[in-house]
Amino acid sequence: ARVDAVRLRHLDDRWAAVSKPAGLGSGPAFWGDALHLGAAVARLVNDAWSGRDAALPDAGLVHRLDHATSGISVVARDRDTLAALVEQRRRGVLRRIYWAVVAGPADDHGVIDAPIAHHPTDPARMLVVESGAPRRGAARAARTTFVCRERGRDTALLEVQIVGGCRHQIRVHLAALGRPLVGDPLYGGRPAPRLGLHAVAVELREPGGRVARRVEDPAPDELWSLFDGARRPPA
Repeated sequence: ARVDAVRLRHLDDRWAAVSKPAGLGSGPAFWGDALHLGAAVARLVNDAWSGRDAALPDAGLVHRLDHATSGISVVARDRDTLAALVEQRRRGVLRRIYWAVVAGPADDHGVIDAPIAHHPTDPARMLVVESGAPRRGAARAARTTFVCRERGRDTALLEVQIVGGCRHQIRVHLAALGRPLVGDPLYGGRPAPRLGLHAVAVELREPGGRVARRVEDPAPDELWSLFDGARRPPA
């Protein structure tokens, strides 16, 4: 994916929301890498946010999206705003809503509240931590909820929300329920042209206030091509 495919969805004097395409990393993959979301955001907000601190942690990103996931991401202008929005994320006040395409039938709704850690031998994988099971590093608390919005012939479309934000959280939790994402062979999903996961909306409160904001990023056609249902529900 190209960095020029990143689009602004919201911009004010404290935070912005941007649309990330699948195939673009949230941060640099190596020293000097400029082809990532953080670098694209810096260019998009350069004029509106002149004098922005170039040393913001994680380039000001409030939350990350996996390389293969598309959709909405939030970025802060300054350290105070970043701290406030990260705290909203930690408490679940900042809500992230995803579309997930999974194979087979799905329950009407579900919750998985299980910690996640790095796989003990495979650096590419994460896993749900079970008592006594081997893992690498500390486990992090993670909670994922879903509602089935539509059923197709061989796939289902889930509306997913998360609290925690561990690496691969939705992918790992849905796979643990026996419903891996389409396009996610790493966790047992069938191969597809892309990962069946898109961050369709984010809801938050203005830092320092009570005004609620919702920003949406409609799912692209390549996401819908993975779902064989007849209807595309609104965000």
